[in-house]
Amino acid sequence: MRHRIVRIVPLYWLMTTVKWLLVFAFADLALRSSLGPDFVFRSYLFLPLIDHAGHFRPLLPVSWTLTYEFLFYIVFAVALALRVNVLKVIVPVFAIFAVLAVMRTEEWPVSTILFDTIVIEFAFGVVLAKLILRQWKMPPALAAIMVAMGFALILTVPQVLENLRPLTWGLPAFAIVAGAVSIEEYVVGALPRWLLSLGDASYSIYLTHGLVLPALGVGIAALHWTGMAAQAFTVIACLAVASIVGRLCFTIIERPLTLRLKKRAA
Repeated sequence: MRHRIVRIVPLYWLMTTVKWLLVFAFADLALRSSLGPDFVFRSYLFLPLIDHAGHFRPLLPVSWTLTYEFLFYIVFAVALALRVNVLKVIVPVFAIFAVLAVMRTEEWPVSTILFDTIVIEFAFGVVLAKLILRQWKMPPALAAIMVAMGFALILTVPQVLENLRPLTWGLPAFAIVAGAVSIEEYVVGALPRWLLSLGDASYSIYLTHGLVLPALGVGIAALHWTGMAAQAFTVIACLAVASIVGRLCFTIIERPLTLRLKKRAA
């Protein structure tokens, strides 16, 4: 848990503080965020909350997934403390969460937002990790097909109901990761360094892109440029700028901060 806190929390708190300052400075542009003490407190501590639009979106909106991530860490840590197969704890606990997610209505307390079928995707990850640790791999051709099929399904299958997310996103993601791990040794040498560096910076990109994209949106909208060319440019610009800012954040802030805190934690 100490390692997870050192890895996740400091940069998240920093980016949440940046978002707090931006909302304070440009309140008229804030569509859903609040600076109310309870909302801010819950945002910093990964606690369930509801924004002005009625959604589970903390002050730094993308971080709603981190609440479920820390829920997983806690359940996983309990399994380690009990010295049992983690699946014997994770599967029944998250199965209960998934069942309650299906039953949940908007009248239930805010804290029950934790009941979400997304937790099943963590079980997928544990199963895959156990397989990989036992040296399980797919044949390269099958692995490549799995990766392609996973991306195709994510891009084409509509997410009709939130509770079906483990099927519409979870299983395709499982296929992508399982296939990628299986063919990693064959393709890693061909991957460009800049692409690998973006992988290293993925957490920084995750936390900062929500700050970058609105600024780009405002700037591009000011040009009054419309049509397919404008849309294509906007998508490419968002991908490029978000990646660059995330990589800079990783190099300047995340990596030195995490290394320093790991030494102190040790």
